[in-house]
Amino acid sequence: MGMLRYCFGLTLLLATLPSSALALPAPTSGDPSAISGRTLGNHQVLLAAGVGWPGFWAEALFSPSRTLDVGVRGDVLYGSPLLGFGTGVGGEVSVPLRLHLWAGEKSDFSLAGRPFLDLGDGSLVGEQGIFAGSFGYALGLEIEGLLGVQVSGGVTLTVGAGSNLAFTNVPENSASGDLIGSLYGVVGVEAIFSGTTLLFARIRGGYGFAPDRLFDSRANLRVSFGVAYQL
Repeated sequence: MGMLRYCFGLTLLLATLPSSALALPAPTSGDPSAISGRTLGNHQVLLAAGVGWPGFWAEALFSPSRTLDVGVRGDVLYGSPLLGFGTGVGGEVSVPLRLHLWAGEKSDFSLAGRPFLDLGDGSLVGEQGIFAGSFGYALGLEIEGLLGVQVSGGVTLTVGAGSNLAFTNVPENSASGDLIGSLYGVVGVEAIFSGTTLLFARIRGGYGFAPDRLFDSRANLRVSFGVAYQL
């Protein structure tokens, strides 16, 4: 519960800060971006959806200032969103955040955060034995540094690195209640069509840490192919 209060307290603090409190460099352009370090224009709204591993998702991203994006996202899961390649049925709700920190000639760097809550089969949070089909949950936070480089008028390449930490639990299993984490890299590309619509692809890969009894692999892999539209 302490982690939950911290994550959502941070979210509310950033979301309510006025533009004057975020005296940071403006993004290099007003072109929409769903996955890079370039935040949205002031008071813009971006709708995005994607499919891949470990599920499919939809997101609404809002910009109270040019240097801050705050959103809400929902995932339908058919695989573990944490580590390995275990399958199951569940969902995830999260609050994406993106804070713009630096701008170059055609480059933007942001710090991104995402507190999340996963609910579903125990296999999604690492259980592999008799409790794999029992209800499980994970509460966590991921933090990423994202560099976006606009290589042409409509194409942006993204590279980054991040880490996450989560508490996982299957209440029926008295041995459950674990902290897990991972370190990973991010690569992505997005291309703008018609000024307000873009297609994107994003891959995240790395290595995780968890008790030996959890997960079938220590790989951290998330892949998304999607579309976004700026209102």
